[in-house]
Amino acid sequence: MRQNILCCCLLIAFCLIGLLSFDNHFVEGLTFGLEPAEERCLFETLDQPSKLSLKYQVIRGGFLDIDLVVFDPDGEVLHQQERESEGKFSINAEKRGTYKFCFSNKISTLTPKTVSFQITTGDFMDTNAAKLEHLSPIEQTIMKLSEGLAHIQNEQHEFRSRESAHRSITEATNERVTYYNMFSIFLLVCLSLVQVYYLRRWFEVKRNL
Repeated sequence: MRQNILCCCLLIAFCLIGLLSFDNHFVEGLTFGLEPAEERCLFETLDQPSKLSLKYQVIRGGFLDIDLVVFDPDGEVLHQQERESEGKFSINAEKRGTYKFCFSNKISTLTPKTVSFQITTGDFMDTNAAKLEHLSPIEQTIMKLSEGLAHIQNEQHEFRSRESAHRSITEATNERVTYYNMFSIFLLVCLSLVQVYYLRRWFEVKRNL
């Protein structure tokens, strides 16, 4: 019994150490705004070959569409999308240098957009890294837990972006319904006043007769 408790404590300790030292997998999630006809570029510098991933979603503004172009360190286009509400992009980046992600709202001349994006880098191409069969069972468990937690973090960010986009649509719809109801009430009041006016005039004419 004591050995089982000790093993559990060691496993929890190793997990915490693994999470604190898990710097081979970096996740960055941000939200920014784009004015009409504006283009904004984001940069990610890699010092060694690595897996590079991007997820983005337009959460507010217009038809929730935007343009995206991804450039490698030599300026070559790696990926391009037009008029998309969300997208994913992932490559094994073999070139060292600065990668550029350019979001463009040039398709819109009046409506600003809000974009939520997530850039993920991980040193999954390191040939010096130990293989799974070379690790102890506890180390294998720690590695699997770290990868699982990173995946959960990515999914949470994606769910937050979707929730924000849906909330924006709901608020816009609710605002339109409110304006429509106010206009309907105003129209009904005007019609009621017109009816009262004509009824009074009609009765006044009848009395004069």
